[in-house]
Amino acid sequence: MKKFIEEIKTFALRGNVMVNFIIMVFILFCLMKGINKLGRTDKERRGTGRTDHENLSLLSE
Repeated sequence: MKKFIEEIKTFALRGNVMVNFIIMVFILFCLMKGINKLGRTDKERRGTGRTDHENLSLLSE
């Protein structure tokens, strides 16, 4: 019976580690997504799709 209880404890500890790992991965994913969103410039937010060089060539025509 003691061996069975010890096996249950080790299994529960392993499961707890996996849950903590998944939670940490999700938090890191959200954090990186937020950092990337903050780092965008106004042009990227507007989504014009053209670079400054293309805009200058259009203005010179």
